[in-house]
Formats: sequence, structure tokens, C-alpha cells
Amino acid sequence: MASLKNDQIGMEIGITPIGAFKQPALYIQEGNQKRVVAQFFSKDKAEMFMEALKRWDEAGGNDNGQT
Repeated sequence: MASLKNDQIGMEIGITPIGAFKQPALYIQEGNQKRVVAQFFSKDKAEMFMEALKRWDEAGGNDNGQT
């Protein structure tokens, strides 16, 4: 699955393989800094999360105005 990008705030969220077994991991990149923030047990779970995040974003994101 492709990453999600927001050029307005210079942020990208995506999945990347890490470690010897290439486990899927969630990363956030802001500018030149890329940080892994979570690791998934399977590629299916990673893709499920990214699809949910994409739908959430397309629906307008956070509705309660809080971060």
C-alpha cells in the first residue's frame, strides 16, 4: 500500500519493512526525519491499518477539534 502524504504540513505516514525478518512497521516522516512508531505482526494487519487510516483521512479526520 502506498503511503499517505500531506504536503501542507510536510508529513508522510506509511509502512516499511524492518529487522532481519522484514516485519512491517508504521513510520512517520517529517522533513528528513523518518521515525518508526509501531510494528505489526503481519503485512495484512499493516495494510488493514493503512486502509482504515486512509478512510479516516478521506472522511475529514478528527471531528472533535482536539489533537
